Amino acid sequence: GGGTGAAAARGEPRGGGCAGRGGIFARGRRARGGIRGGEAQDAPERVAPDESLRPHSAASLPAAAAGEVEEEGVDWSARNSEGIEALGRDEVEEAIALFEACHAAVPEEPVYAHNLAEALARAAVALHEAALSPEQRLAAISRLERAVGLDPTREDLAELLNRWKRGAEVEDGFFIERSEHFVLSYDLEREEVRGEIEALDRTLEEAYLDFSEAFTLWPADGGAAPIRVVLYTRAGFDRVTGIGPWAGGVYDGTIRVPVGDLDRELPRVRAVLRHELLHAFVQEKGGARVPAWLNEGLAQWLEEKRPAARRERVERARAKLAGSQLFGLDELTGSLAGWSDPSRIERAYAQSLALVGWIADHYQGGDVQSVGVLFEMVAGCAEGRPVEETFRDRVGLDLAAVVEDMAQEL
Repeated sequence: GGGTGAAAARGEPRGGGCAGRGGIFARGRRARGGIRGGEAQDAPERVAPDESLRPHSAASLPAAAAGEVEEEGVDWSARNSEGIEALGRDEVEEAIALFEACHAAVPEEPVYAHNLAEALARAAVALHEAALSPEQRLAAISRLERAVGLDPTREDLAELLNRWKRGAEVEDGFFIERSEHFVLSYDLEREEVRGEIEALDRTLEEAYLDFSEAFTLWPADGGAAPIRVVLYTRAGFDRVTGIGPWAGGVYDGTIRVPVGDLDRELPRVRAVLRHELLHAFVQEKGGARVPAWLNEGLAQWLEEKRPAARRERVERARAKLAGSQLFGLDELTGSLAGWSDPSRIERAYAQSLALVGWIADHYQGGDVQSVGVLFEMVAGCAEGRPVEETFRDRVGLDLAAVVEDMAQEL
């Protein structure tokens, strides 16, 4: 099951001029960076972020607005700064109230409109991620619509809004099943697939336990929102994600998987669910900086629960690479979702799995270990440490040299 595991991060209130395109965080660690487009990361749900919210001084306001500030005895520039500070503390509703006041007092000031749009968008994303019903998702869409109206220059928000609307249309009338850590939605005949849906629930819960122990992380416990999973027809999946037909699934804050005949495809779907759930754990643990080769390699490696099956899969990946030129790791850092050549995509996935398997065999004891170097490399990304640095500190070797060693044995 292919797919994109990925990280999205948030944009910031801005100062001065437009610093670029704004961004929102997605489920998981809120790293700076922004909803990034096409993330095989991960997915089509992400785009580049703004660097900062906009501070503003009364002296820079239009003359009429500055006079209005003086007449009312309210320093809207200071109140705008309070909103920026509130947003920095993740007190989003307080920030919205402050920016709303600024925008209502000086509606012609684009700085206030921009900052209000950013705060509303963050609130919308949080609401959408936690939504357990179509009504809650529609409420999030409504908030994001207002944000887009306030700041039409935010193409990232407009793109996200369109994706949410497509998802709402495609998922209208879906059945919903809830388990301890997941909400599973599907558009299939309920009675015909009842046994298979129960099997998928078990697969998800077992995988959640496996990955929680490996990463020492419990993202849907302690009152956190459950992880959302949606099963689509292939046409519905394509409409919602926009990813090519090569993708067996995607994680963009929600696990999304295309299904035809669930009875016949059950083993594949179970593997894809493990794959995409691993992306959710990587996102939560490592944030936006985890390179695609590590993200996709881990997801493929841990699709298989049994160590013997895991080793067999690594050997098949190595066989696919035999006699071919390997990609440089810099080529496998960003998203694979934007790639279009099926043969290159297949080799990229094979190399990612082969390298993760090589590191596991030579430097991590060959199996899942919560303190292993692979998991330390993921965790280091959240701290801004390149995986090469973490690997060198842990193992004492350059990662590039390890890739060369692997290439020589293919």
